[in-house]
Amino acid sequence: MTGNARIEDLAWVNSGATVGGDAVVKGNALVQSGARLSGGVVVGGDAEPAQACASGTYLMFDPGRGCDGRAGEADVNPPHPVFGDDDLAFSGGSTSKPTPTPTSGGGSTPVNLATAAKASASYTSPWESVAAINDGHDSDPRWGTWPRTGTQWAEPAWPSTQTVKSAQVRFFDDGGGVRVPASWKLQYWNGRKYTGVSGASGYGIRAGAYNTVAFEAVRTTRLRVVLRSGQASVGLTEVRAFG
Repeated sequence: MTGNARIEDLAWVNSGATVGGDAVVKGNALVQSGARLSGGVVVGGDAEPAQACASGTYLMFDPGRGCDGRAGEADVNPPHPVFGDDDLAFSGGSTSKPTPTPTSGGGSTPVNLATAAKASASYTSPWESVAAINDGHDSDPRWGTWPRTGTQWAEPAWPSTQTVKSAQVRFFDDGGGVRVPASWKLQYWNGRKYTGVSGASGYGIRAGAYNTVAFEAVRTTRLRVVLRSGQASVGLTEVRAFG
């Protein structure tokens, strides 16, 4: 491993292979001995590269495909979730409680407004997806900003005005180049500018769980999650919004 190269998830690099530059090896990829990965190449899924390569995206096992530099390949295999600490811990026979979802008056099941929105962000790593923040899944895919640091943001935006009074945010933290933020906050579009929500109940920074924040109800078309990074980049796996 040299340069800014990264190995994520369950990926494995065999002895005799090298990974350098800005190369990313992720998912369930297996880098074979003799492979030389460099530049901005992205290897993931169940790909098993065995040659030198410095560009392109390779997400499937395809022995007949060489290093053609082609980007945009999609993995046809379903993603395997990365288990969190709670999944791997011995419970001693007890059952852990799931993160509660905010409820509205009358006890009815609340609607996650974010799933009906369009997602956008300040920056998205080429191998990640900003659409992941409101796809209804809290594992893969995910949104990340590596290698960028500093203040980053992601937001769901609606075609019509919504009333929002609470949100849940789940951070992407791979234990390496992407970690939970040093701090974060919620802002909403008031028709002229972004402004912070009032009366926020608190901004938790817990990995592997939803961080819930309640606030005074706002009428808006955009709810922005603003993240300030620490030493690493930042990311999200899911954002929920409730009225």
